[in-house]
Amino acid sequence: GNRFILYTTGNVNSNLSFTNNLIASTTVSTNSGGGFYGMYNSGVCQGSLNLSSNDLNSNILETASGPTYLIANTASVSSGIVMDNNSINGYTNSIGASGDLYGIVNTGSLSPSLSMSGNTFTNNVSGITSGNIQLIANSGSISNSINFNGNTLSQGLSNTSTDFSGNLNAIYN
Repeated sequence: GNRFILYTTGNVNSNLSFTNNLIASTTVSTNSGGGFYGMYNSGVCQGSLNLSSNDLNSNILETASGPTYLIANTASVSSGIVMDNNSINGYTNSIGASGDLYGIVNTGSLSPSLSMSGNTFTNNVSGITSGNIQLIANSGSISNSINFNGNTLSQGLSNTSTDFSGNLNAIYN
């Protein structure tokens, strides 16, 4: 089944914040299939959403199939979304797997603004054989402004699979 670390599904009538969290040196196994959700919001937010200044360091994911979301929002947000200054360092998917890999992603809609700036990806390794990889991505409908500024991809991702089929997007909108 699915594995969740910080996960919200309920509607929030004001602001929602996931800030200054550390997930480090954790091994998560989903060998039977299912997805992995690190910091994940799927609940409608009537205020603003802040998923910032979080560190995911030296984590190992052993998954056979299913999506991987490290930091993600998939819900509508009324006042603005900030996903800044997050660090994903030393992430490893240790077995050949299939399924999409999302680093920092927003698919939620209706927000007037989105900022995905100052994020860092360093020394991450994926063994997925099929699926798409998006390190920083937005596919949500944003009405006013989108900022992708000062992101660092320093050996951001290595894929060890020799037969990888899929798209790799470092920054995607």
